[in-house]
Amino acid sequence: MAGKLRVGIIGLNMGRYHLDGYLKCPDVQVAALCELNQNLLDEFLPRAPGARGYRDYGKMLAEKLDIVSVVTPNYLHAPMTIDALRSGAHVLVEKPMSTNVADGQKMVQAARKCRRKLMIHHNHRFHPMAWHLHRLIEEKALGEIYYIRARWHRRCGIPPLGWFTTKKLSGGGALFDIGVHCLDLAMWFMGFKRVQTVTGAQFGVFGPRIARRQKKTFDVDDLSVALLKLAGGASITLETSWAVNLPGEEFSLEVCGTEGGAVLKPWENLRLFTDDAADGKSDSVITRYTPGPASAVSHFVECVRENRQPLVAGERGVDVLRVLDAIRKSSASGREVRLAAQSYV
Repeated sequence: MAGKLRVGIIGLNMGRYHLDGYLKCPDVQVAALCELNQNLLDEFLPRAPGARGYRDYGKMLAEKLDIVSVVTPNYLHAPMTIDALRSGAHVLVEKPMSTNVADGQKMVQAARKCRRKLMIHHNHRFHPMAWHLHRLIEEKALGEIYYIRARWHRRCGIPPLGWFTTKKLSGGGALFDIGVHCLDLAMWFMGFKRVQTVTGAQFGVFGPRIARRQKKTFDVDDLSVALLKLAGGASITLETSWAVNLPGEEFSLEVCGTEGGAVLKPWENLRLFTDDAADGKSDSVITRYTPGPASAVSHFVECVRENRQPLVAGERGVDVLRVLDAIRKSSASGREVRLAAQSYV
C-alpha cells in the first residue's frame, strides 16, 4: 500500500494507548478520533494534528479509513467492528473480542467477506519476555510443553461499578478483563492445541458487597479458576481475580516442558530451569531477549502494509472466547464442558 495509512480510533479511554502506538509509526496518519466524552476528545485531539473529532462513529467511518481501532466497552466490539470492516477498514479490536462466541464468529465472517484483516489486541504477546519465551518454546529448548499454570491475581482491583461489572455489557468480570490475557498467552505457548474439556468455577465474593452499598450492579466474577485439558494430553490451569485475600498483585505463567521449564513474570523477569549434565539442574534469569515487534499496534500496521496475516487473528480470538464461555458454563452447571472441534467455515 502506497502512502500513509489513515487511521481512526473509536474510544479514547483505553484508546489513548492505541493512539500512542500509532503516533510512533512513521507510515501512519491518525486521521480521526471518536469519543462520546467531549472532554476526552478535546484532550487527545491536539496530540494528532490534522485529525478530525467525532462523537458518532458512523460518521467517522464515512471517511473511508485504512485502519480502525475499536476500543469501547465489550458489548460494542462486535457491531462496531463489523461496521468498520464493511466500511473498508482493517480492524484492531480490544480484548476480549466480544462478550460471546456467536458475535466473535460474526466478526470473523465479516472480515472474510470484506477481505479485510481483523486482529485482537492481546498486547501481552508482544512483551519482550513473552516473545522470547515463545521463541524458545518454538525451538524446543524446553522440550514438549505439557503443563502451564497461568495466574493474574489482584488483591483489591475491582474497577468502578458500571459496564465492567454488568455481565450483559462485559461478558464477565475478572475472567474477561484480565484472565483473558493469561489464557491467550497460555494457549499461544501451547501452540493453540485444541482444548477438549474445561472445568471451571467462578466466585463473586467482594464485588456484591460493594454493589449493595452503592446500590449498583455486580453480577460477574471477582475470582475464576479453570482446568483445561488439551489434545495430546497437555493441560492448562488458570486463576484470575480482581479481589482475593492473597498478598499483592501477581501476574505469572509457569511453563513445564520435558527438557526444562520457565517462569514468566512480565513485570519482573523471565527465569529458565533446565537440565544440566554436570549437576542435574540449571537456573538462570534471562536478560537479553529475541527482538520482536515494538507493539501490537505496530505489528498490525505492518501486517496491513505488507498484506500479512496478523499474529492474533480473529480466529484465535474465537478460540479464546470458546474457552471463556466454557468456564462460565462449567461453573454454572458444576460439570465438565466438552468442546467440539472448531470450524471457521
